[in-house]
Amino acid sequence: MVKKPAFWLLALCAALLGATAGASGLPPANPALAEQVEALPEADLIIYSPAEVKHRVTVFTDVNCPFCRRLHTQMDDYLLFDIEIRYAAFPNINNALEQMHGVWCSEDRKSAMSKAKRNEIVKVEGCQSRAVDDQLDIALSNRFLGTPAIVTPRGRVLYGHVTAERLIEILELEAASQ
Repeated sequence: MVKKPAFWLLALCAALLGATAGASGLPPANPALAEQVEALPEADLIIYSPAEVKHRVTVFTDVNCPFCRRLHTQMDDYLLFDIEIRYAAFPNINNALEQMHGVWCSEDRKSAMSKAKRNEIVKVEGCQSRAVDDQLDIALSNRFLGTPAIVTPRGRVLYGHVTAERLIEILELEAASQ
């Protein structure tokens, strides 16, 4: 019986992803990335904070990314687990670069982010945010594979939709291994 090529491609991808994970099943820590992300000025990020912050992640997001939109609609879940979500820009789908500049140039960035994630156009005439360009440079220089790219305090990059329950498990495991 001959297997379909898609099966072998999926098997290869799974093997490659498994090879980059540590014994804990998590991607390897990247202290240099953690340092770059920690150095981002808070004023350049869009931050959603719980009443008491126990954990913090930086999410490189794209307003047109379906998994990023899903994460955004579940923001309250992350906050319930005392996880602070710090959005950084990683525009890569369709008109995302223009949209992200509009979001970052808006007076109320959180409201603008929610509008953009609902596929509403956000424009601020004549504005190009240096923060968006700087954050995009970090994502590209670290060869991020897609969005959302969730960066943990130790510089691990988690791709795609990660539930609040799974994210808290990962963050607590990471904190315990320090």
